[in-house]
Amino acid sequence: MNIERYTEKSRQILQNAQTLALGSGHQKLMPQHLLSALLEDSDNLTQKLIMNCNGNVELTKAENQRSLNKISVVEGSGAGNVTASQETARTLLLAEKLSDQNQDQFVTLERLLQAILEDGKNEAASSLKVGGLSVNILREAINKIRAGKKADSASAESTYE
Repeated sequence: MNIERYTEKSRQILQNAQTLALGSGHQKLMPQHLLSALLEDSDNLTQKLIMNCNGNVELTKAENQRSLNKISVVEGSGAGNVTASQETARTLLLAEKLSDQNQDQFVTLERLLQAILEDGKNEAASSLKVGGLSVNILREAINKIRAGKKADSASAESTYE
């Protein structure tokens, strides 16, 4: 993972996800933490995408929270050190691959969301599916919100409608 390839917003999401994992006593940074950070982002881009897909934001949040609640809590000497899980590493690699396939120079929030859903082998993808998202509908919503623009700067998300 090359953090320099991520937009400012994506870096903020990764930081917020890590803070959530740490604050929850989780040893591993999971896709559920990423999804939670995406859903709580102040710009509401993820929520807009879910609504543009005719998905249910509240149901997605509730299902993701249920999934987060299942993660083991670590206390004592093992607490305080968060590392990326295999699922998260796979999701981030997929986000970079999706960015490359779409000729983006930077990994954006919507590519993180798309990677979570397209990976399909993680609990966060299940939460998105319960909330009504599908890969094809999300791709269409991303194309619509981007209006043909490429992620060619670290602030790419600020250019979306």
